[in-house]
Amino acid sequence: MNPGLYKAKQISQMKILKRAFLILLIVSLRLLLGDTSLYAQTSGKDKPYIILISGDGFRYDYAEKYQAKNLLRLSAQGVKAKWMIPSYPTVTHPNHYAIVTGLYSGHSGILGNNFYDPTTKRAYNKNEKSWYQQETIWETADKQNVKTANVNWVNAQVATAGLKNIYQYKKKKDITTEDRIAAILDWLKMPEDKRPHLITLYFNNTDHAGHQSGPDSEETRQAVHEIDEAIGQIVAAVETTQLPVNFIFVSDHGMIGIKAKDRLPIPTVIDTAKFVINNQNAMVNLYANDPSIVQDVYKKLKAASNPGYKVTLTMSYLLNGTLAARTTVITGQVILFLFRFGLIHLIPRRPAACMVLLRDCKKKWVQLSLPGGLCSKKG
Repeated sequence: MNPGLYKAKQISQMKILKRAFLILLIVSLRLLLGDTSLYAQTSGKDKPYIILISGDGFRYDYAEKYQAKNLLRLSAQGVKAKWMIPSYPTVTHPNHYAIVTGLYSGHSGILGNNFYDPTTKRAYNKNEKSWYQQETIWETADKQNVKTANVNWVNAQVATAGLKNIYQYKKKKDITTEDRIAAILDWLKMPEDKRPHLITLYFNNTDHAGHQSGPDSEETRQAVHEIDEAIGQIVAAVETTQLPVNFIFVSDHGMIGIKAKDRLPIPTVIDTAKFVINNQNAMVNLYANDPSIVQDVYKKLKAASNPGYKVTLTMSYLLNGTLAARTTVITGQVILFLFRFGLIHLIPRRPAACMVLLRDCKKKWVQLSLPGGLCSKKG
């Protein structure tokens, strides 16, 4: 592939993702973030309010599949996408960061729930702010002195450390619907000049149930209804404030069921002394200690690989050759973190193949992963 064409394609794809999501927010945030002069002229009670809610692992069809009445009612009163296409890898951390930055993982620098930076020889630590270098929607609001608030959005407390105009709900575990409602009402009942106009919320019920029991399980049905009931109660509580609040419900990835017998081992032709191997479950990233060996190992993997795998050279390698693992690619003013993807990818072919067995196969449920989203099914 022509590197110049690839660079142009990357920029185009990034702009499309960013534009699509930001259009959704701008419809409701026009006065909030788009035109501060209009925002300043609008009276406090009429200034728009947004509550952005993420249901982790909430597949595009769950609302209909499990008859989530409150979500169905909200979508009937407003708008709804037919489906969502997550950024890759299709896991929690890069996609929640994509939602609040509008950036693909290769541009945001968050390349998975776990990944490796070969330039610093450090593994990703979600609790270190240095990993979050891109401007988020909270920072955009902060720059315009618009107050925001957050209840447990993925990595938000770390990413927004130091911002002066954000309220953070401090409790991190066992957050109940009552906790969320109390926090939201407390914020919305603040004096006008203290009140947040963007509130972000996070639910992990469907992600947890999907991984443990599969997308078609009773546990996942219950998780969908838990989120739906919580949203119904939140909407009812917010309506008592008589403020012009808009709700946006999003997800980060879907779920697919597979059988434990279809798990794939990591190929034995990979010399662990010569590569750093990062198993993200949705893919394996290979980082070569000596990039000059990449072509030879790639050919061996192509020849010996399990047919359930797709073996590819990363665009970091194709763009920069042997310097890829040590170089940050700069296109215009956009820094591409492609080097964090490594030099070779092993990607399982869906739907029958998965990366690795994460739990004892004798257990009733076995957790597995695919490019289309983390998943599990009875073995």
